[in-house]
Amino acid sequence: MDVVIEALTRYGLPGAVVALFAVLYVLKDRELKAERDARIGDAKNFNELSMKLQAQVIDTVNTLRTVFDEVRRLPAARR
Repeated sequence: MDVVIEALTRYGLPGAVVALFAVLYVLKDRELKAERDARIGDAKNFNELSMKLQAQVIDTVNTLRTVFDEVRRLPAARR
């Protein structure tokens, strides 16, 4: 990267401006990559959490189904 910047600065002000934009582009690209990686990490964490929540809901529904089946089997007098 330094070789490119040196080559561009030989062209005076236009070369220096292009070199400045190249440096700013690289810095912004790194920043956006870090943000993208953070968003991907958040999405993975949310996915894991939602899958755990779904499993808990399914377990709860199955437990309630068992309880309701037992209540239906009780004689009407005991209810």
